[in-house]
Amino acid sequence: MKLAFIPPEIIECKPVVRYKSIDVLPGINRWSSSAYGYVMGMNPSTGVMENFVKNQWSSFNFEEMFRLSSRIFLFKFKSDEDSDCMLASGPWMFAQRPMILKSLTPEANLEKK
Repeated sequence: MKLAFIPPEIIECKPVVRYKSIDVLPGINRWSSSAYGYVMGMNPSTGVMENFVKNQWSSFNFEEMFRLSSRIFLFKFKSDEDSDCMLASGPWMFAQRPMILKSLTPEANLEKK
């Protein structure tokens, strides 16, 4: 995939980038089978979290994990159904603390609330 620079427009003194839906469709399709989340009141290391999800979610065809910020993780599954089944099988706990997990959508706000 080739990346192209899209120059921003200034609208109401703010830079805004306008793009075509077709430009983001490959990314939407690639990440549609993903969930994101964090552990309440805890900041586990990437390695510890990855070991946890590999052990706990192996039956859901967990594929890979990424750390998006100091507390937010992205979890990729083989299919949308796998991700949905994992979410439906919750609530999930990590070290006796609740995990806040949501399905990844194009509208998702990937910030801890």
